[in-house]
Amino acid sequence: METKIYSSSGFAHHCSAEELYVLTRHWLSDLHFFAEEINYFLSLGCHQAFSSLDKQSVLNIEIIRNEFKEMLQQKERLEDCIIVHQTAISHSLDNNGRNKGKFNNFNILQSKLEGELFDFIKKLRQVKLRFFEATKKAYINKSHDKVVA
Repeated sequence: METKIYSSSGFAHHCSAEELYVLTRHWLSDLHFFAEEINYFLSLGCHQAFSSLDKQSVLNIEIIRNEFKEMLQQKERLEDCIIVHQTAISHSLDNNGRNKGKFNNFNILQSKLEGELFDFIKKLRQVKLRFFEATKKAYINKSHDKVVA
């Protein structure tokens, strides 16, 4: 059974290798979804509707698009680390758990990766919020300019 202990860095896991493996599968699925979401936002940033905005709004949206691109790179690095971790867990399970001492190391790394995943999710939410705010402000300014003209 999984036991989570709060620590200063988030959760400290005390799980079986099977539980750790399943959790990493969920994380990889989440990361796949986040990549799809980021690509969606990147496609919005290229949309022709943005080309009719003022230069400052276009520049702000372009900066945010670059942050989304950085998020994709960060997602790739995190995904690679999770896959390596998951593979090590899988090998241990294939060896019928002969190296029980490794499970503590797996739990420590699992907690570290979970913290990195949570940081990634937090940053992604912040970038999405900035995107929403920038596009909202740009369209308000665009609407205001039409009324004034």
